[in-house]
Amino acid sequence: AALNRFDGRELWRFETTSQHNGAWGAILIADMGVINDIEGLGAFAVSKSTHAEVWRLTSPNNGAGGTALPAVDGGKVYVGTGGGYVFALDQVTGKAIWNHQTQMYVWGITTCGSSVVSNVANLERYDRANGKVTGHFNPNANGGFTSNLVSDGSRVFVTGIDGVRAITC
Repeated sequence: AALNRFDGRELWRFETTSQHNGAWGAILIADMGVINDIEGLGAFAVSKSTHAEVWRLTSPNNGAGGTALPAVDGGKVYVGTGGGYVFALDQVTGKAIWNHQTQMYVWGITTCGSSVVSNVANLERYDRANGKVTGHFNPNANGGFTSNLVSDGSRVFVTGIDGVRAITC
């Protein structure tokens, strides 16, 4: 449901055609909202003007769908799933540009500098163009990062069992 930010009144509503959808966080970009679909194994976009589904991502395995708040930058939407994948999608069509199997639940995702960073209990960094892993940051043997990620463009901020950290991209 889209709500008026001043008074909370419902402006419009989108309902999926399946009962197997579970909205789990959303972002607004241009003329659409990108919504994680934890039970439907991916994410989908809904047009703000037509209130219709624009595209849908289905993760290639049977794990949970989008779990980390989607990130957007440079015409791409980045989605992390509970099924252990990070996707770079074309913002307009939803077509996968690349994907990377993390083998872990994705808690958070953001862009930072020329990279995409995900929280998979430790931080994993990817090349934006092709999704290749370019680095890891593991604070201890147990991992320990438990939050979504935010970035100021040069650092990623994350919380975990030992507090808040800022890590240079």
